[in-house]
Amino acid sequence: MKDGLYTLTVVLACLLLGYGIHHILGGLPPSLYGMLAFTLGLQLQFVNSQRVEKTVAWAISHMGLCFVPASVGIMNHFDLFQNHGVAIVTIVVATSFLLLNVVAIGFHFLQKRSARDE
Repeated sequence: MKDGLYTLTVVLACLLLGYGIHHILGGLPPSLYGMLAFTLGLQLQFVNSQRVEKTVAWAISHMGLCFVPASVGIMNHFDLFQNHGVAIVTIVVATSFLLLNVVAIGFHFLQKRSARDE
């Protein structure tokens, strides 16, 4: 229970920090700044990774619940999906493929640069 409260406190603090950074810098959404702050906190060991591990693993395993509203939205606008379904599926597949390639190329570039620096 204490680890869950610790994790919730850390995540909310990082989100609040993200909103503060967004207010000052703009640009990215506050939640992204918060995720970057959380990652930085873990890397610099400001956040105890052992205390957040179990709660974060539980949250990730239940992440599918976050996508239920999107499925309900599709059912509410089924006529739109029925008329433009092929285009929507094509766009989703194409953009997913594009994103996957951009991430792979970026990872490959960073991996080569890291190997070269060593």
